[in-house]
Formats: sequence, structure tokens, C-alpha cells
Amino acid sequence: MKIKIIVDSTSNLKTEDYNTEEVPFEVVPLSLIIGEKDYVDDCKNDLKEIVSVSERSRAENIKITTACPSPQAYLDAYQGADKYIVITLSQKVSGSYNSACVARDMLEHPEDVFVLDSYACCGIVELLVRHAIEWIKEGLSFEEIQEKLVDDRSKRHIVFIIEKFDSLIKTGRVSKIVASIASKLKIKPIGIEKDGEIHILEIARTIEGSFKRLLNNVSKFYKECKEKLCVISHTQNSERALKLKEALENELGFENVIIRDNQAVISYYSLSGAIMVSF
Repeated sequence: MKIKIIVDSTSNLKTEDYNTEEVPFEVVPLSLIIGEKDYVDDCKNDLKEIVSVSERSRAENIKITTACPSPQAYLDAYQGADKYIVITLSQKVSGSYNSACVARDMLEHPEDVFVLDSYACCGIVELLVRHAIEWIKEGLSFEEIQEKLVDDRSKRHIVFIIEKFDSLIKTGRVSKIVASIASKLKIKPIGIEKDGEIHILEIARTIEGSFKRLLNNVSKFYKECKEKLCVISHTQNSERALKLKEALENELGFENVIIRDNQAVISYYSLSGAIMVSF
């Protein structure tokens, strides 16, 4: 029995990152629409341009929207295997999950497709993918893998620092009050995304302070980091991401830390300087 894994592009992954003959893997892209231009979120965009155009378009009041994959896009991906595992962006912020479910229900055997809402995005999806691949290679049944993925999802966290709140305010992803206070007082909130919603854990006065607090919060949520993997996702902040990787490995003991660039849609929401740790 061949099981294929499918994710959407808010995972920041490319199909070739995990695709193998043994375990097929595919990324279905969202789109970012800025004015009249449509950016397919396929890891081929100029990310500096995405952030620059996004910020300029807001200043000029140009409409910016995102579009989830269509059911047909998922239906096209349901090929090449016997069973399918789909892991999507949180359904609280996107229709990607719903599109995957609609496509599943169009199949003659919808029971061959398992659609999982990651309750998050970015590195959380990648961590779930990596475990799914391990369990497939171990020979676990389709039903056992589903149960283990649901359990694994409940143990995952994503802690982040976002320096600019424009996109999150506009799309209703964060409280205007929190964003206003952060902007006026120049504080740096440390946030967490849990069950598809953004919450503020605590605040710091400086960027250096915020990164210390971020590390502290990772250690609170994940007390045993040795031999574990985490994923750093960043928007135009590679230097800070490398320093954070070093701290996660040396101070907290993570065995492996993957760094990913936020792609078009996540770059639009997070804007320049954002950094996220999924574990």
C-alpha cells in the first residue's frame, strides 16, 4: 500500500523537499493577490519583492487578498497512491482544509483520504510530515498513522515574534488593541499560535529581550529538547534565524534545527523581521 502526503504552501515546503518513490509528497499552492497581480505561492517568488510590494500596497490602499487552493487542485493531487494524508493550514484562517475535504468527498472512495487541520502553519506542518513519513516507513496501518498524527498535533507549539502588525490587523488575526499598544509603546510581543488562533504570551522592550523571552517560552513548553527537532521560519531575517538556531542547539539542546524562509503568503501576513519557532 502506497501512502502519499499532501500539504499546502503555508508549510513553506517544496514538493522536492520530501518527495520519494517510497513516500510520494506534494505541495498544493495558495495564491497572494496584490492589486492586479497574482503570486502563486510556489517557492519561486522574489520574497523581498513580496514584502516590499505588500507594504507599499497597504500605504497606497491597494487591495491585497489570499486565495486557498481549489477543490480541483486537491483532486488533481489525489493521484499516484492508494491512500492520502493531507495536512493543511488552520481552517480558522483559510479555506484550504475545506477544499481538501470537498475534493475528498468527490472521490469514489473518500475513506482513502485523511485530511488533518494542523491548527497552525509553517514548521508545525513540516514536523507532522516528518513523523508521518517515519510511521509509513515503519509499516503502520493507515488508521494507526491517523491516530498518531492527531495525538502528535496536540503536542505541537509555534512561538513567534512579529515586528509589524499591519497585515494581521487588516485580516483580523490579532487584536487592534494589542497591536496599537505594541506600536505606540514600541514593545515586542512574544506570541503563540494554538488551535489556529494567535495569543500574546508576554512582552519585551527590546528585540534582544524578546528573543531571550522566546527561548524561555520554548523551554517552558518543551522541557526535554535533547534529540528533538524544531523548525525556524523567518521573513527576511536570516541573520537572526542563524543566531536563534545556535541558541536552540547550544542552550536548549535541540539535536536538529531546520531554517525555512517564509514564502509568499506567510511573508505577507508576518512582514519583514518576523521569526517563528515550531516544536
